Amino acid sequence: MSLSRISLFASALSVAALIGCTSVDTDSNDPSDRTNSTENTYSIVVGVENSSYAGSCPGALSDSKRMYNLIREYSRSTTLIQDAGATRQRVVEALRKSVQDAGDGGLVVFYYSGHGGSNPFPDTGIEETDGKDEFLCLYDTYLRDNEIWDVISKSKSRVLCIFDCCHSRTCFRSPSFTLSKALPLAATWKEDGPIAMQFWSGCPDDAYSYGSITGGKFTNTIIKYFKTGISYDTLWNLVEKDGSLQQYEKVQRTLMGADFGSLPFLK
Repeated sequence: MSLSRISLFASALSVAALIGCTSVDTDSNDPSDRTNSTENTYSIVVGVENSSYAGSCPGALSDSKRMYNLIREYSRSTTLIQDAGATRQRVVEALRKSVQDAGDGGLVVFYYSGHGGSNPFPDTGIEETDGKDEFLCLYDTYLRDNEIWDVISKSKSRVLCIFDCCHSRTCFRSPSFTLSKALPLAATWKEDGPIAMQFWSGCPDDAYSYGSITGGKFTNTIIKYFKTGISYDTLWNLVEKDGSLQQYEKVQRTLMGADFGSLPFLK
């Protein structure tokens, strides 16, 4: 089975045979039974293994289930959305609700595993250095980078996005956030504005994020090194230096606004 999670636009996509699975859409709103829960952390976890228009992405359901089990321990509310439940409307609504519920000074976590794409659209502006918009391949259609930005840029809390998909380096971006400002790895760029954000991606915009039925290599590596209390910076550095990732594509991180890398991961 190919390791590549290569994604192309729908009309040009070569679709693999779909694998049967169960759609799950779950909110976990009671932190009382989770010893590590943080009352002002709100999370959305999305996994699309069988997109109706983008084809099969083996391992995405495993990724989302394992990350859900990890993230929910640190969240007041965690929404898990998979396959047929992962429509653009449902994902945007869930993300917007997390931003609203986190309020002032909390943390919003948005995790995605599945296909990702990079293509020009009729309204793609000149601010896109490569002339393309990046997007997530949801069950029914795509969710573009600037559509994600429209939601998360309204946050008054810190934002953490983790995308294990192809072409994902700037799949969060504002129309005015140019590629030259998306610094790689541990570099920090201070943006004028209130948002404090970390964006972790599995690969650059022009590359692929690899995985198999055992899950995405990026997600597997995050889980491999995670432990309670580990900081964002420490975990990132361990992930970035891991040899199993370096043999494929270098992972990327974008920091915006105030850097909160010294805090415990997911808090």
